[in-house]
Amino acid sequence: MSSFVKYQLPAILYAALIFTLSSIPSLSPPPLGLHLSDKFYHFTEYALFGYLCSRAFYYQSNRVLRDFALILVLVVGSLYAISDELHQSFVPGRYPEVADFVADVFGLILAVVVFGQRDKIRRRLRRLFRRVKPYRPASSSSRMTEPASHNAEFAFQQSDFSRHDRTHS
Repeated sequence: MSSFVKYQLPAILYAALIFTLSSIPSLSPPPLGLHLSDKFYHFTEYALFGYLCSRAFYYQSNRVLRDFALILVLVVGSLYAISDELHQSFVPGRYPEVADFVADVFGLILAVVVFGQRDKIRRRLRRLFRRVKPYRPASSSSRMTEPASHNAEFAFQQSDFSRHDRTHS
């Protein structure tokens, strides 16, 4: 799979989805049973867009785009949010709002922070899940015949546990 298809195309397709949704007259949020402001949907929509754009800019062969990826996401994403709000002024039943733009920008900021900290987040999640002991049913015939390390139910190996767990278990 090419780099373009894997990284840039999802951001482009998502931008097209945003444009398409903005073109629907009198669009209202889906009834999820929650009374959420439409600002929540703007925030979420642009957080995902920002993350996809972060991937698109970061995984580039062009070093300048890669080095300034997160700044570019904020600039390009904000410009796209402005154009989205302006586009809505031409759609019957839709109106541009500064508050929508602000929610969009906050979504972009969250995406940039999460993308920038993704390695740290992954390490913390790995450490957290290493501490979780796998579930072992009380009685299982497969446990009697095969060791736990070979049992397909268990995703953990002894080496996955910290040194403290191995010495004090």
